[in-house]
Amino acid sequence: MNRKLAFALLVLLMLPLAAAENPAKCPACSFSAVQQPYDAVRIALTDDHLSIVRTEGSKLRAAAQAEAVWARTATGRGPELVIPWTNVAVAAAKIEKAATITDARKAFGEASEGIRSAMTIAGRDDLLVAYCPMVKLRWIQPRGELRNPYGSRMPNCGQIVKAQ
Repeated sequence: MNRKLAFALLVLLMLPLAAAENPAKCPACSFSAVQQPYDAVRIALTDDHLSIVRTEGSKLRAAAQAEAVWARTATGRGPELVIPWTNVAVAAAKIEKAATITDARKAFGEASEGIRSAMTIAGRDDLLVAYCPMVKLRWIQPRGELRNPYGSRMPNCGQIVKAQ
């Protein structure tokens, strides 16, 4: 358990650095405010910690809402991000209110699709898109060990489908 917690903290500490190094086509789109709670939800789902999932889901919702507000008045490709960030916020609200870990995982899949769309628009290339063939859902994660949020019995199951 301590090893998992240490790994989770290491990943969360590294996320802002990864965002800073991203050669994005949309320089104002840092993603770090959304990445941190998103990845915390992913790791908590991997460990079946519903209370942490809900808490981090709340943070993800707030961060995605803030990004959507920013995108409405941004220049360049910013306005294209309104819909993906709004979709992430809606899915995160479902995560926040999930009654079961299964409900949270389904909503996390919806949030993942919104983030994947935002990554495409912003030209993000520093995150991986992974796929779980068992549930037919994708997720986003930093480079490193594969950590599947869709089933705690097989946390390393899945495949990288796109190295964004």
